[in-house]
Amino acid sequence: MNHGLYIAAAGMKSRAQALEVSANNVANAGVAGYKRDMVFYGIFNRVRGNPLERALADSVVAEESRTNFSAGTLQRTDNPLDLALASDGFFAVQTGEGVSYTRNGQFTLDANRRIVSAAGEPLLNENNRPIILPEGQVEVGSLGDVSVDGVLAGRIQIVDFQDKAQLVKAGSVLFQAPQGAEPLPPENLSVKQGFLERSNVNPVAGLADAMHNMRTFEMLARAMRMMSQDVDRRAIDEIARVNA
Repeated sequence: MNHGLYIAAAGMKSRAQALEVSANNVANAGVAGYKRDMVFYGIFNRVRGNPLERALADSVVAEESRTNFSAGTLQRTDNPLDLALASDGFFAVQTGEGVSYTRNGQFTLDANRRIVSAAGEPLLNENNRPIILPEGQVEVGSLGDVSVDGVLAGRIQIVDFQDKAQLVKAGSVLFQAPQGAEPLPPENLSVKQGFLERSNVNPVAGLADAMHNMRTFEMLARAMRMMSQDVDRRAIDEIARVNA
């Protein structure tokens, strides 16, 4: 049994996972509020029982991906319903799976004059209700107060979490909080009207990372083919020797 085949296979699997993450980051580099994912590697150190486990015992594998919640740069749009958080925190929106959280502040008005996301999910106020606006000039204060022609129409629900790593991605810009993860008021809240937070993906670095993972995957694939051919050749030689 060629243990190198198993090690190469494990490497190919980890690089395929990393390539998928890198490609997804690059694809969402232009999406407001998108947070890039990162792959973390570890040493395969499970019980060394069967030959596969022994072969993989010292190989590097992709253990998990985690979201990088660092802030993206703010881009001025002057659209009154474009909102950015120049602080920690998330906007709360109502989805089919319940309340979800996002840093994407690209909002519009639907036919019922509710403030909604690009996907039509209502932005929620502090009472978990949609924010409905009358006709008029919209102003959003730094604490999330929404006024129309100087009259308060509601306050946007903006929350944070003590451990953001608990949040689960639900699509490209939405996060869901697991049971027990209580939302908290963000510190130093600052809402910027007429701005959007860009993704925290560096497209050049993301593309370079994707190309690196692809090249490594191809190198491991070539190594597997060479090892397989060597195994086949030795098997043929052994059979020929036995039958001689």
